[in-house]
Amino acid sequence: MGKDKQETYQIYVRGEVDEQWTDWFSNLAVTSAGPAESLLTLVVPDQAALRGVLDRLWDLNYEVIAVSSAGHRPEETVATREKDDATPRYPTRIV
Repeated sequence: MGKDKQETYQIYVRGEVDEQWTDWFSNLAVTSAGPAESLLTLVVPDQAALRGVLDRLWDLNYEVIAVSSAGHRPEETVATREKDDATPRYPTRIV
């Protein structure tokens, strides 16, 4: 990530993240990613800011399932789970 370049990331977590947490995290959108899973989409200025968000999720006892850059297709950046009939929902890399 270059200097002064913001990057969008998607973070999948186990559990339902309440929209009230958007006040804690700037530039954050929360959507349901299935039963008992949430997708957090956020814009961060650098890796340190991303780490801060991941640390805060840890402090709140959320289990992070996967993290990926929204600008890249998961199969281009990390190994993905193979399915016979569908594209994987998220990368299999565990953070």
